[in-house]
This record gives sequence, C-alpha cells and structure tokens, in this order.
Amino acid sequence: EPRNKFNGSRFFNFEVDLKILTNSSSWRSLNAARIRNAHYGVPSQDNRPERSWGCGPNSGARSLLLLGFENIDFDNFVAACPKSWSLFADVGPTPRQLAEYLHKRPGPYIVRAQFEDYFSDALASIKSSVDNDMPTIVLLIRTTRSMHYVNIIGYNNTEQKIAVMDTDEVIYWLTYDDLKFWMDAGWHFLQLFWIDDFNVITFKW
Repeated sequence: EPRNKFNGSRFFNFEVDLKILTNSSSWRSLNAARIRNAHYGVPSQDNRPERSWGCGPNSGARSLLLLGFENIDFDNFVAACPKSWSLFADVGPTPRQLAEYLHKRPGPYIVRAQFEDYFSDALASIKSSVDNDMPTIVLLIRTTRSMHYVNIIGYNNTEQKIAVMDTDEVIYWLTYDDLKFWMDAGWHFLQLFWIDDFNVITFKW
C-alpha cells in the first residue's frame, strides 16, 4: 500500500519475530525479557476507553516496563496523564507534556523531549538509546489531524530497518526511509506550536 499521510494508510506491512529480533546478530535490540514484559504488560489501545487519544500514555507505560519496572497501575497511569487542549475532542499529550509526565514518575532516570530539525539527528538518538538498552518514543504523523506515539525497541543497520512496538500489541519493522516519512512533521501546522520536524522522547539513567 502506498505511503500517504492524507488517507491514513498503514505504517507497515511486516511484523517482527521477537526471537529473530533479540537473537539475530544483525539486529540491535533492547533487553528481550523487558520487551516481552512491555509487549504483553500493557493492554492494547484498541480495547481501551481512551482509544482515540491514548497512544501517549500507552507508549509511556510500555517505556517504563522497557526500563525494568515490573508492573504499572495502568488505569491510574492513564487518568493522571496530561492532555492537550482542544475544543472538539480529547487530544493526547504533546511530546513535551508526555516527557515531563514520565520524568515525574519515581525512578533514577531522566526523560527528555528532543525536537530535531534533521532526521539524521533523530535516528542517531534512537540508535544510541538502543545501544544503551534504553527505550525511545517517537511521534508519527498519520494525517493532518492524527498523530501517533510508538516505542522503538531495535534497529538493523545492515538492512536499514527499525523495530517498532505499537500500542495495539503489534511489533513490526520500518525502513529508515519509512520512519523518516512518518516522523516528518515539517509541513504540519502544529509544527508552529507543539511539535518540531522530528519528535523523539529519550530516557537516560
């Protein structure tokens, strides 16, 4: 299916086998046990009351499990998560709001929203995080009115691929070029207020 930000086309076509992701010499990935815990430990956004806006807290909760948290009270986690202001519908947190919310959670880590002008800088941050066994949240741009947070859990430099953990309990890969396409918000009207060209949330101890 052709990539198209204006018809809500799918981000991906190929799911990732976790055994291959975590055991292949060509893939760099986060800790395998933590990936499984994050994958199965947070309910699918599709089955939640906050389905229309909940990708931020969903990805945030998965990030905490990827950091090594054993479990999360997800209902309370979602209830306390900030939202963006809107007259028309519930809208999830901006990257800065989500990073600040995660930074306030108990734990010896620093959370930072990075606003990059170039994809190469965003990709370098993603790879560095994976190399240091740290999760990353990125903001994908679906349409002019729809954006979506996902977790990055691995990369394959040889094949130029990124492993994505989505909020609907699916793990898939995108090429670097696809990731650049879906992250690019340089044309978006909200780029003037809440987001930048490429939006990444990183974690550091």
